[in-house]
Amino acid sequence: MKRIGILGVAVAALWAGQAAAQSGEPFKIGAILPMSGIAAPTGVASEVGARMAVKELNAAGGIMGRKVELIVADDQFDPTQSVTLAKKLASSDRV
Repeated sequence: MKRIGILGVAVAALWAGQAAAQSGEPFKIGAILPMSGIAAPTGVASEVGARMAVKELNAAGGIMGRKVELIVADDQFDPTQSVTLAKKLASSDRV
């Protein structure tokens, strides 16, 4: 199931980055996960799965010849943190 989600993200990145494909910069995908706090085991497992999928994708040539970079942010299972981190990932990290 998670693999389908990662594939969906990869397809969305393909559509969003088609104009920027010639730049050669990696596609950045952000993942806001609970890496600490009560839900940390779920977040850690999700990160492992996402990193495995990114590794497979990059080994197969990436997306349109560009590598994929995963940027993980810890929301500590707090919705307020999630909003702040989403804004940061979009503005500062350019995912």
